[in-house]
Amino acid sequence: MEWRRLLLLLHGVLTYLFGGALLFYTLEQEDDTARRTAKTLKISTAMYSFLTTANTKNVSDGACNLVTEMELYCLLSTVSEWVTDGGVIPHPVTGYVITSDWTLPSSFYYAQTIVTTIGYGNIVTTTLGGKIACICYSLLGIPMTLWLVTALGDIYAEAFNVVEKWMRRFSVKYTIYVLAVLTVFIYLVLFVGGPALIFYLQYPDANDATATIIDSVYFSFVTFSTIGFGDRYPETYEISNQALCWICLVIQFLFFVLGLALVAKIVAKVGELQQKHATTLAEVSAKRIERLGQRVLQYNTYLQSNLMNAEKHSNQADSQSTSTRTRNTRDNSHFPFPSATDVLDMESRGLDYF
Repeated sequence: MEWRRLLLLLHGVLTYLFGGALLFYTLEQEDDTARRTAKTLKISTAMYSFLTTANTKNVSDGACNLVTEMELYCLLSTVSEWVTDGGVIPHPVTGYVITSDWTLPSSFYYAQTIVTTIGYGNIVTTTLGGKIACICYSLLGIPMTLWLVTALGDIYAEAFNVVEKWMRRFSVKYTIYVLAVLTVFIYLVLFVGGPALIFYLQYPDANDATATIIDSVYFSFVTFSTIGFGDRYPETYEISNQALCWICLVIQFLFFVLGLALVAKIVAKVGELQQKHATTLAEVSAKRIERLGQRVLQYNTYLQSNLMNAEKHSNQADSQSTSTRTRNTRDNSHFPFPSATDVLDMESRGLDYF
């Protein structure tokens, strides 16, 4: 694919993502804000009721009639449920500020998780219109992204072909293994080192470098296998600087599609090698069977030739034996030896032949 067509395709996909960001922001932001406000008001009401009940109780006769454990448990469980659903615990002095998860950057991030089929799940649509829009949006967005991933995979293939030709030109041994090592190196540098850097920037106070590396490998695997559990996800949409936030989001999308293209090309290459190996094995087996058949045919010809020679020698021996007996019979007629009948006849008459 030409670079111009690739850039046009990338421009089209990015435009589609920006359109999806506007769509989901329009459908979800207002409803999400209203839902969070309602949950926050419920939390405030529950806290006020709890404090009112606690203040009306008094200590009499030395017995403590303050808040019971059950009342505290009910308050905490209710507040925890509403906070999980988007509510905010009011501050005693400053109160609370409602912030929605659905901003334009977060909507753009959500559109990315749809078209790449990663689906981290940390941001989801809750309205009926948003769910319907998500279905319709993915029907066109996923094929477009797959087209882009395929185009990037072709570029990977062309690059590897150039490297392979260069290696064969200089008679580099074990070309396929060198290419495999090169692929693993690119994957480790770009798609494991990249997440490690992201996690380091997000959590600069983390002292355990090993945990950061493991998290980056785990995030890379979950992302590029499109599993997307959601326990590890990029938080680029929360960057306060809007210009930097949008730049990071675009780079993040490129990171997604480049990684998916590399993984797809690796899987395709492995399948191609397996098919090539199976074809080679079948050809070798066919040649061996053909050689075995030729040897069997040669052996059968050899046996038939030996049988014919043996039969010929046997016939010659029989003919020689017959001619010898005939000659002996003819020669014996000159000798004065009587036959057995003559001897018996002479003995019966009392005569001695000898």
